Amino acid sequence: MTATSAARRPRLALPTARLARLHAAGRGIPGGLAMLVLCAIGLRIVLPWATPGSDGARPLPLLFEALTASVVGIVFRSPFGEVERVTGRWLPVLRFAAVPALTAAAFGALAAGSAGARLDLGYAGLARDLIGMVGLSLATATVIGGLLCWLGPVAFWLVSLYAIGSNWTTPWVWTGRLPSDTGAWLCAVAVFVVGTVLVATFGARDGVHE
Repeated sequence: MTATSAARRPRLALPTARLARLHAAGRGIPGGLAMLVLCAIGLRIVLPWATPGSDGARPLPLLFEALTASVVGIVFRSPFGEVERVTGRWLPVLRFAAVPALTAAAFGALAAGSAGARLDLGYAGLARDLIGMVGLSLATATVIGGLLCWLGPVAFWLVSLYAIGSNWTTPWVWTGRLPSDTGAWLCAVAVFVVGTVLVATFGARDGVHE
């Protein structure tokens, strides 16, 4: 009996690992990672026009943060429809686990793309702004669909440009605050948490909804 139980234990983890691989492949995560690399390359190309104190110091890096956040959101679209229900209760777990992994990959790509350069708000500002924009992308994917998830980050990018130029002080436009601003961090993290919970629970609108 004990030997039988022991023999069964390794098998319990196998479906989960297999589902994780299938989930990543089905969502096009490898392609999404390739897009993150392209975003990093694009950021590297525009950095000469985004040095601190220049006109592009905030708009250009923020644009690539918005694009990177959009890449994270779009991979939560399901191309399989009802067939994906075979994953059962694992589907929300897989989506939930994918969010921090993809967000970390997005940050790593942008950090690598800006290595050796001076970002206006440094890597702390990059992390905060990206986290918030990823949350917006995920929330937009849940509400109107993965293919349109870029609307949230890009709209916020436009609002940010106006807010920065008009010296807004609201922490809800965290991109206009210093990295040391606790309120801005709290707002960005709150949006990220909401977006994560929404997409993990419901998935992208053009995907599968439990």
